[in-house]
Amino acid sequence: MKAAIFVTVLTFIPIPFLIRKRLLLSFFPTISWILFMCVPFLYSLEFFQKIKLQAIGIIIFLFAFFIGDYLSIKLKNKSTKLNTDNLFSRAKFLFFLCTLCFLIPIVHFILAGKPPIYSVIFDDVTLENIGELRYQYNRGAIPYWFSVLTNYVFSIFGPISFLFLFNKKFFIRASLLFVWVSIYAISSGAKGSLLIFLSAIFIVGLISGQLNRYELVSLLFVFLFAFTVISGMVLGHSAVKNKEMCPIPYGANFSPANVLRSCSLSNEISLNPLSDTLGYRLFLTPVEVSQNWYLHFSDSLNEKRSLSDVIARTNSQKTSNVIAQEYYAKFWPTKYSAKTNANTSIDADAFSIGGVFLIILFAIIIIFIRIVACLIHLKNTNLPKILDGLIIMFLTLLPAGGSIQSILIPQGLGVVILFYVLYKFIVLNNQKFILKL
Repeated sequence: MKAAIFVTVLTFIPIPFLIRKRLLLSFFPTISWILFMCVPFLYSLEFFQKIKLQAIGIIIFLFAFFIGDYLSIKLKNKSTKLNTDNLFSRAKFLFFLCTLCFLIPIVHFILAGKPPIYSVIFDDVTLENIGELRYQYNRGAIPYWFSVLTNYVFSIFGPISFLFLFNKKFFIRASLLFVWVSIYAISSGAKGSLLIFLSAIFIVGLISGQLNRYELVSLLFVFLFAFTVISGMVLGHSAVKNKEMCPIPYGANFSPANVLRSCSLSNEISLNPLSDTLGYRLFLTPVEVSQNWYLHFSDSLNEKRSLSDVIARTNSQKTSNVIAQEYYAKFWPTKYSAKTNANTSIDADAFSIGGVFLIILFAIIIIFIRIVACLIHLKNTNLPKILDGLIIMFLTLLPAGGSIQSILIPQGLGVVILFYVLYKFIVLNNQKFILKL
């Protein structure tokens, strides 16, 4: 506990300087990794078993994020400056993005039928049934390639379209699009998509200059980070202190998160709804799921994952589903269904495939991703800054709960990088190039 508090305080000390220099958002991946992976790990040390292996993975990626953030700032100051046409003056590009934002959800509703949020509001369903409905809505009822497109609405198409409309002072259209995408984001009954959408708007908007009030919004993020960490620590302490209220099933590891899972609706350990959600979902759970992955693949009886395991599309064959059934559904069958997946952090996923060697390799890839968007700076266009903001958003929100392959493809980071590289390649070879849209 003391080490976790010390690292937390140490992390917040340079934040006023970073805000004053307008560098805070550039260091978001590092700060996020410290607060939502390093600090929770230190907080949960006494409850974990494979401490050394997990510590190695977390530290390696901590260095990767810091090096990537630091080099990205240095390279921006030394980048080649080229003139190019302003992509965001193109009405057809805006129309294309907005069309995707409206068309993809409509097709999704047609294919999948009634969204889970409808059942949450109007039907009497159990938590297990909600999980089943959510799986069918997000995966079972639609093709895999289309499920990937639905993610892009929240992480790429929606934020860029909203900022485009907002910057052009089309406030009514921007508001309508914002409401539509927000409703679609919560239609599955989960909160993650809405978090990604809102975070992308603020991070991309501030970095690209589409939104003002850098200091105010930065302080808002800092407050949310601090509130989440404090909520997690207080909620975890309350769970350990009142463990008799929620006895853990025999065979399950003792941890604050497992105590909270063992509580019934009539006998909950709670602070307040917001603290419970943020403290449990963002602080206590990701590092514990990661620990279970390290435990599972440190066992000599469990071989490292093969390529077929990594790309498996059948839910029961996914490693995340195997972990969920072994460490969660077996002990809390009423809260976790057969479709539940326990997605892990980027370091634990790398360890499950190739041990420490692959952790190092994936960390190098993260550094490359972080600096690739800073090699060239284009005048008279916000596109590079917008794409850079998306990269920062992805590396801030997703590594604590997602593998590098899921961040690159299903979530859309790979698409952003590919578009970014292709766009700059075109400009490098023809500075007078005008994108015909």
